[in-house]
Amino acid sequence: LDARFGESVGGVLIQVGSGPASYDAAFSAGDALFLLKDGKRVSVYSLQDGSLKARLVGGVPTANAQNKLFAMEEGPGRLFIYDLTTAAKLEQQFFPESIAYTHFSVDGNRLLVLTRHQVAYVLDVSSMRSALAPTPASASPPR
Repeated sequence: LDARFGESVGGVLIQVGSGPASYDAAFSAGDALFLLKDGKRVSVYSLQDGSLKARLVGGVPTANAQNKLFAMEEGPGRLFIYDLTTAAKLEQQFFPESIAYTHFSVDGNRLLVLTRHQVAYVLDVSSMRSALAPTPASASPPR
């Protein structure tokens, strides 16, 4: 819903397997709907056509509609940044410990990363699209 006018801006029909389905959290950013289940499974859907963009395993994601990016931890200290429109993997960053919190700036040009022991990093992601070639979200992460 559009919070100002109360009008619907999109919707998604979620198909699940047998048994009861519940989600820990849900949020949207731009055209993307994020559903979190079991604290580690993340599904990303398009609000325009309801298609599944990605199924990922990792920490709670953060997204920014302005810069059309989303980020999430996929293993201790391994942060991956994706294109919000296509779910293509754009970048990866490694940190010396687990990530406790991430948040994009309002304009989407910076990403705050806070580690488990309260060390803060600010990443400049403003030129990420032009500097890096995207890879499919389903590709295996580098070792």
